[in-house]
Amino acid sequence: LYEPNGERFCKQGALKWIIQLARTGDVRSETAAITALSNLMLSPGNQSIMIVEDGTKVVDYLQNSRNPRVAHLAKQLLKRLRMAKLRAACKFAARMKATGN
Repeated sequence: LYEPNGERFCKQGALKWIIQLARTGDVRSETAAITALSNLMLSPGNQSIMIVEDGTKVVDYLQNSRNPRVAHLAKQLLKRLRMAKLRAACKFAARMKATGN
C-alpha cells in the first residue's frame, strides 16, 4: 500500500467501513478486514486515527475469530496499536516536563 494513499483513505473515513466489515462475523470478511487494517496501520498517523475512532475494540474482537490467521494478525496489530499509544503518552510526558507542568 502506498502510504499517502493509506493516510488519505483513513482521513476520508475508510476505517469506519472496514470496522463494520470486521464485525459481520463472516470469516472471509474478517480476513479482508484484518488484512486491510494491518496494511493501513503501518503508518503512525493512521494508528492515531484508529485509536481515536476506537478501532482497538474491533481488533480485540477479531482476536477471538474462528480463523486462526485472523486471530494471529489481530494480536500483532493490537500490539502495534498499544505501542503507538505508549509512544504518544511518552511524547506528551516529555512535553509536560519541558514546559514545567
